[in-house]
Amino acid sequence: MVSGGELAKALAAGISADRIVFSGVGKTGEEMRAALAAGIHQFNVESQPELDALNALALSMGKRAPVTLRINPDVDAKTHAKITTGTAETKFGIPFVHAREAYAHAARLAGIEIVGVDVHIGSQITDLEPFETAFVRVGELIATLRADGHAITRLDLGGGLGVPYEHNNEPPPDPAAYGAMVTRVTRDFGCTLSFEPGRLIAANAGVLVSRVIYVKRGDAKNFLIIDAGMNDLIDLLAIMTAGAYGAVMASSYNARPPAPEVLVSGDEWGIVRPRQTYDELIAQDHIPAWLGG
Repeated sequence: MVSGGELAKALAAGISADRIVFSGVGKTGEEMRAALAAGIHQFNVESQPELDALNALALSMGKRAPVTLRINPDVDAKTHAKITTGTAETKFGIPFVHAREAYAHAARLAGIEIVGVDVHIGSQITDLEPFETAFVRVGELIATLRADGHAITRLDLGGGLGVPYEHNNEPPPDPAAYGAMVTRVTRDFGCTLSFEPGRLIAANAGVLVSRVIYVKRGDAKNFLIIDAGMNDLIDLLAIMTAGAYGAVMASSYNARPPAPEVLVSGDEWGIVRPRQTYDELIAQDHIPAWLGG
């Protein structure tokens, strides 16, 4: 989870709090308080200010927060620059060179229980080499931290395996090959492992269905004007591999309600999230009292 809303949805879905990990760079005090109250498995902490804020909240609630520190290994994931999260110039995690001092600081905080290390190098990764480089570096860090007296028992291995969005793409790493690499690299770490495989889990479970409204013929190329996306010369079209980020990143841009969600199994289907009506969309807007609302 990366928000209080995701925590609420996970708990409502029946997921046990002790199986929930709170990641993300922008955890608010209210969200951390809710996670502490629920008794989640661990917090993946991104920075010292976040660590200090979590410590203060935990102490005020009479609790100790189980924490891994997200370490930035300065490894290029060889993916798109906007979804690379493990290089030194990104906002994510604590720089590798400052890891020991960050753990030493955490150990002095009475409201913090150090349980492990977290790493995440990016999304849509199609090469196993960056994973291995990062995980080897983290293994070396674990040995150093244990020598410093820290109890490192958990390792959260982040970085999303890529999925093919075009037929001419190079195939992404096979999950079995990823698993074999992780087994080989981490077999002597002595840690319980958790994973963040990303869009690989959900992307191919979702399809965006759209309708072609017009065909616009140009001098250099022809264009399909559709009500959601773009494809080629058919009345209805399906934009595949939309399950990972299609619905959650949808918005009401230009006052168009997001598409409904339909769950399909064989020849059975059901609407699991209806499309908003215009009245429901407009009802979310309110005029403040000082403007006469």
